[in-house]
Amino acid sequence: MASPTPLELELAQRQTALGFDEWMEAALYHPEFGFFEASGEAGRRGKDFLTSPEVGPLFGAVLARAIDACWLRLGCPKPFVVVEGGAGVGTLAASIFRAGPKCLDVLCYVLVERSAKLRSQQEHLAGAAFSSLADLPDTSFDSGMVIANELLDNLPFKILELTAGGWQEVGVQHEVVCMLDHSGPAPQKESGLALPEENGHTPPESQNTMAPTNFGEQLRPLDEATQQLADQLAPHAEIGTRIPLQSRAKQWVDQTLGLLGQGEVLIFDYGGTTAELGRRGGWLRTYCQHQRGRDPLVKPGLQDITSDVAFDQLPTPTRLQTQAQFLKFWGIEELVEQGNQIWRAQAAAPTAESLIAGSRGSEAKQLCNPETFGNYKVASWEI
Repeated sequence: MASPTPLELELAQRQTALGFDEWMEAALYHPEFGFFEASGEAGRRGKDFLTSPEVGPLFGAVLARAIDACWLRLGCPKPFVVVEGGAGVGTLAASIFRAGPKCLDVLCYVLVERSAKLRSQQEHLAGAAFSSLADLPDTSFDSGMVIANELLDNLPFKILELTAGGWQEVGVQHEVVCMLDHSGPAPQKESGLALPEENGHTPPESQNTMAPTNFGEQLRPLDEATQQLADQLAPHAEIGTRIPLQSRAKQWVDQTLGLLGQGEVLIFDYGGTTAELGRRGGWLRTYCQHQRGRDPLVKPGLQDITSDVAFDQLPTPTRLQTQAQFLKFWGIEELVEQGNQIWRAQAAAPTAESLIAGSRGSEAKQLCNPETFGNYKVASWEI
């Protein structure tokens, strides 16, 4: 058996059982041993999974059009603030600026990233237009946008299970050797949105063996209000159904809506309704080095923990559409054709610019693929 990690040792010192949200908070965001802090390459915008901005600059170029549209709708305010949550090393921000939006001269771009190591890799964005914060700004803005790509799925959440006696919370305790069964009522189909499959990896089979660490589940009672909420979110659930309770994600959206006097909040993520997640299972996943990871109670801090987003638990958006629909509405096909024209004009003597432009077609196919990124959800709130 492998030696326990420093975070395992620290968590084992706690005298009471943890909620899964507390476990996830430590596993991902511990200031020294958390997944996003332990390695400057780990996780969001890194080597462990691929996100839309990392497919190439086309995603940012399309988003630049949506930003311009919001700016124009509001009467071209000066300044125009764009806050990006979960900005990582700034990949998306760089693509947006490279696209040269019309509002570029008045754009103030705020990168929000909890991980100090990831923030330290934003130097390539140095300039008056950029600022970097560990959390959302304290002050509001008259006009602007808040955007986030694959952030809400990483915000800690509780897990609820329907038992014969009602809904209970799944806690984590030390010295109980068992696996956390996060597959939902068996047998269930995976969500189809997991990234390893698109990279040619096959998830490992579900394991029923003992976990190599002494952490396991502990069901504990819920207050009546939370039980009633769970009944409303998953009204026809069967015994054994598990659902996420994503209060942190709702709070984050609420906070961003309060930041703007006028503008738009734009969220990209994978998910569905709470009832859908409960029926299909497979909504809780781990990732490590572009492959599906292990049980979420194994080696905390060494793998990402993520969940499909239950969009019905968020404030009701102005619009909810797929990523493919969003990208096509904002002209991804036009940008692909422009790229093809640039490539053809410089085919005899290719340049870096023409090579990037010529790759837009393959980027668009990946970003709009209905089996992966194209089926992600885009929620927008206009203010």
